[in-house]
Amino acid sequence: MTTGLRNQTILFVYGEIDRFVVELHQALDEAGADSVIARTPGDAINALARFEFDGALINYLQEHAEYRELVRALAGLPTLVLCSPLTPLSALTRMPILSKPVAPGAVLTALARLLHSATDPQGG
Repeated sequence: MTTGLRNQTILFVYGEIDRFVVELHQALDEAGADSVIARTPGDAINALARFEFDGALINYLQEHAEYRELVRALAGLPTLVLCSPLTPLSALTRMPILSKPVAPGAVLTALARLLHSATDPQGG
């Protein structure tokens, strides 16, 4: 399923660098995705103004006004959110969420399915 990411341009908002983020970024590259990384929601909003994206992946760290602004900016773009089960998620009620810990392969599979469903809502 991860081959569904080949040549897809993904905005990856990572928040902070840790082992999981490094492994996930490497997995995106290996799956053939073109990823633009943004450390903060503000960086991501700037990237949205400069590039066209097929989807977004947010490593959501905390409830914060910047994340709410980013969620508004991502309206209409297929977006997958990764967060710990205890993270408040009021700003993300309409986005698919995967709870961490999660394997990078599972993230790529979920992201590929999300992008496929966004481009083929009939499931064909």
